Amino acid sequence: MNKYLEALRKLEENRQKLKDCQKELRERKKKPVRPCQSARKRRKARRDGLEVAAEKAYATKMAKRKK
Repeated sequence: MNKYLEALRKLEENRQKLKDCQKELRERKKKPVRPCQSARKRRKARRDGLEVAAEKAYATKMAKRKK
């Protein structure tokens, strides 16, 4: 009986975690009015923790601006 209650409690905890994660994903998907392409790439890269990609996107933007 004790193992059963323990498993039930763990199941409930995992359900709650899943709900929280899904809620967070939904919040993340809500985007404002579509900004310029490079800024979107830069933000996405920063959010995913890819600083190098973010810097590359920024450098590309500045290079285009100089033309």
